Amino acid sequence: CIDCDTSGLYCTACLMQSHTRSPLHRVKTWNGTYFEESSLASAGLTLKLGHDPALCDSRKAKNHSHLMTVMDTNGLHNVRLTWCRCYGFSQLGRELLRLQWVLATLVRPGTAFTFRVLKHFQMLSHVARTTPWDFCNAIQRITDNIQPDLLPDIYRSFNRIQHIWRVARAYKRGGVTSVSRYEMQLGMQCVSCSWPGKNIPDNW
Repeated sequence: CIDCDTSGLYCTACLMQSHTRSPLHRVKTWNGTYFEESSLASAGLTLKLGHDPALCDSRKAKNHSHLMTVMDTNGLHNVRLTWCRCYGFSQLGRELLRLQWVLATLVRPGTAFTFRVLKHFQMLSHVARTTPWDFCNAIQRITDNIQPDLLPDIYRSFNRIQHIWRVARAYKRGGVTSVSRYEMQLGMQCVSCSWPGKNIPDNW
């Protein structure tokens, strides 16, 4: 594993066991001649949402499997998800939000972005004036610096999600609990104006 702090060679079974909750790590596999780039999904890792399907009380429940592209600070990753429709499982979007992943779309989602990569880009855009286009190109280069054109195009999805992320963070910092399109809830009140109960008496 490239992203783990410990060094050493592991078999597939030990690698899967140690990365049960770390599906976004990059790995290399031995093909008989050299170590080549691979993924945990290709090695057989499946991220189980909600609970372990093996412990599901509903034996007749059908387990769903889905392959998703996830963007993180260390590149693009193919992650295989599995979940069931038993009692207690919420919507897929909510389950991924618990993992701090943001879906690009709620209808047949195929791409997700981690909170970590969105925070990273927001800081780079403020300090280094990094554009979404340059940031996506850098992430693709981190994933594959030889043939980045063969990777999926994530610019449009990322550009839309990072706008939503900025607005959501602004609402959070502003203490907004409900959003109304007819109210300027993020606008700051003028400190020079007279506000009864704030800078002037109520019966002024």
